[in-house]
Formats: sequence, C-alpha cells, structure tokens
Amino acid sequence: MYKKVLVTGGSGFVGRRLKKIKPNWTYMSSKDCDLTDKAQIRKYLDRVKPDAVIHLAARVGGIKEASQNQSEFFYLNSLINLNVIHESYLAGKKEFCLV
Repeated sequence: MYKKVLVTGGSGFVGRRLKKIKPNWTYMSSKDCDLTDKAQIRKYLDRVKPDAVIHLAARVGGIKEASQNQSEFFYLNSLINLNVIHESYLAGKKEFCLV
C-alpha cells in the first residue's frame, strides 16, 4: 500500500515488536532525531521521504521518575506530538497515525 513508512519510537516497546512484523519500514529512535527540535524532524523527513508516518515516540521513564516529574513528561510529550504532527503536515504527509 505505502512504499515507505516511517515509525517514530522505533526502539521502544511497541516499535521493536512492530519491526518484527514490518521489517522493511523505517524505524526512527531518539538516537536518530531529537523530536523536541522541529528543525531536526524537518531534516529527517526530507532525508527519509516517507509516504506515511506512524508516531509511537514518547518521553518515558520508570513509575517513580514519571510520578516525580509529571509536568515535565506532559510538556515534553505534548511538544513531541505537536512537532511530529506539524512537521509531517508541512512535509505533505497525508497519512499519519498517532498511537
């Protein structure tokens, strides 16, 4: 259906399992791109040129860290989501899935 699919959060829990089912897709991890930086996302999308984006990435941590830093986690995940959605939109990606 789609020639090139980009999956953010490719090294995460869901991303690693999805890679077993769809190994030919492109899997982005935090080592590849800082999703809090719109310019890095734009460069990555320009380089990879996906037909569709599946967004699985999020700032995660253990229960203790997440409970002690709720505001930071909420802020960073909101920023990451908005950045990926916005840059995908600007790049003309009409097929987008936010999980």
